Amino acid sequence: MNSGRFKPGQSGNPHGRGTLASHKKRLAADLLEKHVEKAMSVIEQQLSSGDESSAQWAAKMVMEYVYGKPHQAMELTGADGEALFTMSVTPISIDKFADDYAPKLIEEPKDKLDS
Repeated sequence: MNSGRFKPGQSGNPHGRGTLASHKKRLAADLLEKHVEKAMSVIEQQLSSGDESSAQWAAKMVMEYVYGKPHQAMELTGADGEALFTMSVTPISIDKFADDYAPKLIEEPKDKLDS
């Protein structure tokens, strides 16, 4: 006979209470689900409207949301195409840094460190 109690060591809510983020996701999904048909209908109308700019917009929406936006490469350069910043780094221990470099950073102006 079931007494309405859980067995020792067994939780009545094994996954625990949901997070606020999961609740917000669920609410957003429910809201979007109500409007997906209408949005798809608008995109379909735009694709077949005969207006080229509307059709391009609709095609872009489909491509970006179904297949994802294309990756965009970005190159950052300084004046005349030179590198913005270069630096060679060699690993050192924190003790060596603390002993050798940290006091200089505190005591000496930056222009003396660059030489």
